[in-house]
Amino acid sequence: MHKGEGPLRWGFVSTARIGVKNSQAVKAAGDICYAVASRSLPPAQEFARENGFEKAYGSYEELLADPLVDAIYLPTPTTHRSSFALEAIHACKHMVIDKPVCSNADEVRAIMEAADRKGVKWMDGVHNMHNPRLAYVREIMRDEVKFGALRYIHATMSFGGMHDPSFVRSNIRLDPLLEPLGALGDLGWYTIRMILVAASFEIPLCVSSTATFYDRATDSRTYTMLDGEDVRGVIETCSAQIVFPSGVLGTMTCSFDTSHRSAVDIQGTKGRIHIPDFSSPSATGSVNESGFIFFHPNEKDTRRPYQTQVIVKHAKDQHQLLWRHAHRLISGAPFFPPSSSSSCSLSSAASSSSSSIPPIITDWTLPEIHIDSDSDPLLSQRQSHLFSNISDNDHDVSFPRMALLTQAVSDAIEKSARTGGATTKVIMHA
Repeated sequence: MHKGEGPLRWGFVSTARIGVKNSQAVKAAGDICYAVASRSLPPAQEFARENGFEKAYGSYEELLADPLVDAIYLPTPTTHRSSFALEAIHACKHMVIDKPVCSNADEVRAIMEAADRKGVKWMDGVHNMHNPRLAYVREIMRDEVKFGALRYIHATMSFGGMHDPSFVRSNIRLDPLLEPLGALGDLGWYTIRMILVAASFEIPLCVSSTATFYDRATDSRTYTMLDGEDVRGVIETCSAQIVFPSGVLGTMTCSFDTSHRSAVDIQGTKGRIHIPDFSSPSATGSVNESGFIFFHPNEKDTRRPYQTQVIVKHAKDQHQLLWRHAHRLISGAPFFPPSSSSSCSLSSAASSSSSSIPPIITDWTLPEIHIDSDSDPLLSQRQSHLFSNISDNDHDVSFPRMALLTQAVSDAIEKSARTGGATTKVIMHA
């Protein structure tokens, strides 16, 4: 197990296409793409040669047995992740697990318990969580004059896979034996997570949802509101309402059947924040610039709020930041280093000092504002506040708890959609 010094040696459990981008990000973060495994040796050798890995294995067991592998990336099909993750924990390998982490929250809890016993660190691979843009979104949400109190969040993500015959015929996302959550697992994980971020990780009370289900075996669709509990297949399109104890309402949609979209709207009593590209930001055509639009009060005409576009620059893109943060997590460094002037916990520090962090934006009369996050000396404090309600016993960011909460909400949404849209409680703890 890694001792906290030097680069991490990563093992990739799969030659899936998503591994290409992530292997590049691992190297950009300063770590080593050491080994890759597949169910047979030739594809592993080809992937290793094309993507700069030092070793290739023809079985996953060989990779886990290699003592030089510090941590693994796990992008296997969802139904395989729980068993692979538990094997990796038994081998004392840290992990980044692709989303959705598992098929249900019980499997996530089992991973959390096993990892705690072995001292294994892990996180899910939701790259947009690591974009510094979110820290500035949170800062605006604290502005009682221009944003007011949070009331409503809507997140949506979609692409038109169902209009591609090859996708319908053979894509893994429609296979109930491998990806039983369909669009809810593939796209809904992102929308649920963004709603939870905006709601400061408050545990929702309940959800209600409706969905279109696609059954590849019969090439047919069934619908929550028409077929009730007789729905079949995986979720193709889903819409859900998420109710929080504070009174905040979240809504989300995800779909394989509509044109590409990835957007979040966060509504306050006075202002609104629109993030047009939350999953793959490129505010100016560059992956190193992420934007959002803040609609804030116009006292002269409340129907026509002022608009300010905020563009956040970051030297590393959000994929690279995910792997850099994974390195910090596994190496035992604080995820966001606390300021030298405070020795209190992340949660208490964030809550007590958030109002004293000077805002980076003070002039909202400008139509466009540029922020260089790499030059912001208070970025760590801003990010700490963003995650202050999801800390662990060491008062650092708890990515396992974050994954469990996301999975618990997903479970409730799927259950509601399969039971006629019934209101369903979110169960965080078994």
